[in-house]
Amino acid sequence: MKWTEEHELLMLRELMLLQPRLHKKGTSERGDDWEKLAVSLNAIPYPQFRVTQRSVRDHYSTMEKRRRKKVREEDRASGIAPEEDKELAQLLDETIELFDESDKITDQTKQKQEEEAKKAEEMRKRSLETFKDSAERNADEQQGARPKKGRASGASTLAYLKDRAEVEATLKRDELKIKRQELALQAKEQEGRQQQFDMMNKQTRDIQQLQQQQMQQFMQMNANMMQQHQQQTLALMELL
Repeated sequence: MKWTEEHELLMLRELMLLQPRLHKKGTSERGDDWEKLAVSLNAIPYPQFRVTQRSVRDHYSTMEKRRRKKVREEDRASGIAPEEDKELAQLLDETIELFDESDKITDQTKQKQEEEAKKAEEMRKRSLETFKDSAERNADEQQGARPKKGRASGASTLAYLKDRAEVEATLKRDELKIKRQELALQAKEQEGRQQQFDMMNKQTRDIQQLQQQQMQQFMQMNANMMQQHQQQTLALMELL
């Protein structure tokens, strides 16, 4: 399929609505959104699309690389950010920015989760080491005391099991606390993405509404001109 500017513009509009960027890069969820985009584009009667999930994703990637390169070249040449006066360029810049922001949030979330997991592992190791040292000290003390009755040995076993249960309970509480923090962070990020989605949808609807108004104004102007032309023609014929 030969891509035209009109094809690319429609593709970007649909891309803003489907928002595959909301899912982590490389996941099946993001792939499903690209598949939905291909199906949606192929359903457009004009201009006609013949795309697949891979072809539409690859073409967007090509557009993105081309745009980034052009912006860098214009920045170096002028020293200022280039002015964007075309809807295609503006929409592409917005799409690239949103993808970058989404990937950045994903990377930050992953890094935070890795750091939290590392902290939890360190806490677990320290707790186990403390528990082990305590158990060894108790064993040494018991050996030095040389208990004569089996009841004392049973009491030390119960104390050992009690200490172990307390350590495991502490670790479990720490793990649950970390998990709740992760869920709260994910919920906050999802809320931010939803607000961003609503804002972009509103902008897209506003643009489409403005285009429709401009088209209606153009058609009305054209109709008025044709009516004036007909009136002038009739007036001229009456004079003749």
